[in-house]
Amino acid sequence: MRFERVPSSSELSVLGASLVLFGALLSATGCASDASTRTSPEASVAASLSAQRDFRAIQRAWTTASPGDRGRLEPSLVSFLERHPADPRVRIARVYLAWLYVQRGRVNEAVALVRLTRQGRSGTARDFAAVAEAAILLREGKPEQALSVLAPLEGKLIDPDERFLFGEQRVLANLAAQKPTAALRAMRDWLAETPPEERDAARGRVVRLVDEIAAEPLFGALTELVADNDAPNANPERERARGFLLPQVAERLMKLCIEYEDGSLARRLLDTGIEVFRRGARGQELVRIAATASVLPRVAGRAVGLVLSIGSAEARRRSAQLATGVSRGLGLPASAADADAVQLMTSEDDGSEEGVAHALAELAGEGAAILIAGVDPKTAAAAAKYSEHTGIPVVLLSAPANGLSGAAFLLGESPERESEALSTGADALSLTTRTKIGAGGISCEIAAAAAGQPRFPVQGWKKDKLDGVLVIGDATCARDVSRESAETGRRVTLGLGLEAGEIFAELEALQPRFALSAGSFPHRPGVTASAAQREWVAQSGHAPSWFTTLGHDAALLARIALSDFSLERSVDAQTVAVLHRRATDRLGAAQAELWSSEARGFGGARILTRSLGTVVWKRPRANP
Repeated sequence: MRFERVPSSSELSVLGASLVLFGALLSATGCASDASTRTSPEASVAASLSAQRDFRAIQRAWTTASPGDRGRLEPSLVSFLERHPADPRVRIARVYLAWLYVQRGRVNEAVALVRLTRQGRSGTARDFAAVAEAAILLREGKPEQALSVLAPLEGKLIDPDERFLFGEQRVLANLAAQKPTAALRAMRDWLAETPPEERDAARGRVVRLVDEIAAEPLFGALTELVADNDAPNANPERERARGFLLPQVAERLMKLCIEYEDGSLARRLLDTGIEVFRRGARGQELVRIAATASVLPRVAGRAVGLVLSIGSAEARRRSAQLATGVSRGLGLPASAADADAVQLMTSEDDGSEEGVAHALAELAGEGAAILIAGVDPKTAAAAAKYSEHTGIPVVLLSAPANGLSGAAFLLGESPERESEALSTGADALSLTTRTKIGAGGISCEIAAAAAGQPRFPVQGWKKDKLDGVLVIGDATCARDVSRESAETGRRVTLGLGLEAGEIFAELEALQPRFALSAGSFPHRPGVTASAAQREWVAQSGHAPSWFTTLGHDAALLARIALSDFSLERSVDAQTVAVLHRRATDRLGAAQAELWSSEARGFGGARILTRSLGTVVWKRPRANP
């Protein structure tokens, strides 16, 4: 047996400081394997009983441990390399150690060990080292090179543990190389070749990896898996793997379809004839989505779509106010006869789970280029989800609980900001003892305990000498609080939230109060307001409500955004998508004198900025 010279420390620097101690022994052993030009596979029997015993313990621990637990084998591997440098199994031990280094990000050390092993004779060790090299290339962001290294090993590896790692790396490399269909085929082969004791681990990994693949490539893989059906000479292990993988892919596709309300995907899934897509509640949901999206979006010149929610008394009241404001913002009814004007389309949300999606889809199919919806957080969330799926701009009148997405714009105000601003106003007036009516407090829907009795606990407020009541509810709620409080002989100071603010100037003069302000809302006599708002008050005889104000501003910005759109009707899907993107950009850049904010538009953002202040009612002086 011939040994090479011991390398210098500089030659071993790539291995890192932790390998310097035994680097010379590793190099010597690797070169012993290269000493001759023989190409026969290396022996697999340890050179001594001690080495055989040590390696079997390592190998047993390696095959039974989970990938996360294998790191504990590092001391045993280092010890084996130091104690048995001439044993043939040292090459496998090097690859084991390289795997641990790859997992820990010690790539340079792993590279050195792999190169040292791949320089040796053909056989198990060199093939295993090639799998480790592919893992290193993947970590370095080189998936195509990793696939090139793995390709010659297909069907060649005998050791079950090595086959497991090979299958996993081939799947990961295909995913990283943006080859999802090939990755699904690799998953099927991996599962087919995995021994029973490793099957649960492989299946768990496959389920997680399938969840990372997008809908389109998954659907392509689904059709391929279905086509690869039970042939007379089919490999039973491959059929078992296909039987496991097919429902995982179907599950992921259903989840994506329902999450994004993808009508096109829903129709294609149902057309496959696979029974799972029609079973149970989710099957019904797929049918519903497919039906909802049956009308493709169009752009009919210059049109704005308004969703009127009618599922509850509150939604109906807000929608009625909203429609009034939208009509004012579009210049209706005067503009209805103008062919160049922006037209209004309406549709109703009946309050069902799919009501908002149905209404928005109907408006989009009729040709509305910008949609207005979301009079409460729930419907706003559904509208934002629709916008995310379709790319159609939607102006929201309430803040969705799950945040903005897609081409959604938030014009309304969040309950959290409103509540915080109202509390700040109460603090400024030193209202130290106070209660809240509406969101987060006593319900505005509370009923009187008996006929003729007040709805709210006003006698208790009087007894406790309550300073203030903050009303985050509608105008009727605020009026009742004011009236019932006055009937006790002790008026509490009212803090009016945005929706109650419309009656700021209408309550009795002796009622102490303050209200949240935003832009020129609430309207106050004698306070500067836009000409359009003064005209509104003069014609209607009362101040605009908060949802009327929001409707006016939403329609005004949409009107400006669509002012130069072609009057032609567009039905081509690609053209419609371009117009929706244009409408989104124009809506974000539109500027006008708004009622609900001092800002003049979204300013290129998706949330309208506004300062929430307070206005305090000044009690009139008594006549001398």
